[in-house]
Amino acid sequence: MVIIGLCGAIGHGKTTLGGYLAGQTNDSLVTESSHLIIEVANALVSSSQTTPSSSNLEAINIWLQPLPAILKETVMRSVRFDQLKLSQDQLAKDPENYQKLFEFLDQLGSSKLQSFPINVQNKRLYRGLLQWLGGYLVQKVDPGIWFDEIIRRLLVMPKQPALAIIGGVRFPADAERIRKQSGYIVEIVRSEIEFIDSQDITERQRTSIHPDCVVYNNGTLQDLRSCTKQLYIDTIQGRLQKSYHSHVSKV
Repeated sequence: MVIIGLCGAIGHGKTTLGGYLAGQTNDSLVTESSHLIIEVANALVSSSQTTPSSSNLEAINIWLQPLPAILKETVMRSVRFDQLKLSQDQLAKDPENYQKLFEFLDQLGSSKLQSFPINVQNKRLYRGLLQWLGGYLVQKVDPGIWFDEIIRRLLVMPKQPALAIIGGVRFPADAERIRKQSGYIVEIVRSEIEFIDSQDITERQRTSIHPDCVVYNNGTLQDLRSCTKQLYIDTIQGRLQKSYHSHVSKV
């Protein structure tokens, strides 16, 4: 099994690149940490019939109480609630870290979002919650909470795929987990797209990742598809290049 982890800023083409890579073989699997975070978020949102106000810390902690049981079920982590509980001191020291949670709770309380399960198609609507959960649990539980489980699930599959593509690599430690499985980290960059959420903790951490190669996504979709084909061939043959440029016909 060859493992490729994909990183890059929001909107630069990670999903498209992952899809093109998967299309290079009939024996591929695409996954990412957001799939696990969605599992946790769906269980959390559905566990309560009421939505706490973003200004009511006690109510928010009651809303978060199912998290330990959810994490034990989804990512095999035993966690005490006091590890996860929010406090006024935390909010005072690092208010930015909780802003996305509060914005999501306000959105949830004023809409019908709670009636619809989160999936890969509508996850943008729940982006604040997913980003907060993803980063907060990395901080409070374990830096490897998501990628350890991704790797575990890959390794226990009865039939492992020839190519496993892991999207959304945002933390240097996650990149190293992939490399420990003899995997590669590929970053995609589209220069004309501005960076989004540059103040988000996951985006700040992502910029510290040192990729094995960079795909410069500055051409058409067909250019990127051709570039991806060469990237796949080089990876399988063990001669991955430092960079690939989708705006030229050959790399």
